[in-house]
Amino acid sequence: MILLKIFLSYIPLFFLFFYILIISNSPVINNPNSSLNQKVQDLNTAISLANLKFSIMEINPQLNEIYLKHNQTTAYISLNSDVYTQVATLQNIIKNANIKNKVVELIDLTTTNPYATFKNR
Repeated sequence: MILLKIFLSYIPLFFLFFYILIISNSPVINNPNSSLNQKVQDLNTAISLANLKFSIMEINPQLNEIYLKHNQTTAYISLNSDVYTQVATLQNIIKNANIKNKVVELIDLTTTNPYATFKNR
């Protein structure tokens, strides 16, 4: 009878110890979407500060890229790089890139060597 009382009194302590052991060793789960959401929020802030208007904005989370459409210009922005710098570059290209009778068709800022392509008007 005494052994049963001792056994029953230690069961809650055993479960408490086991629970603490599991909780302390469990990995911290980081939500990958929170980082993506923050980058998209930063991008929207940068776009509004640059006074740019885009008719289409699509996110590709697998490639960490965002596709933007501005008039006849298509732009790709990387979520792996600073979005403020990329939007500043995008704004500069859209406003200043001119070749006689040509418009900027594609701006790709996702690579280490960004580029722009032109097409005839």
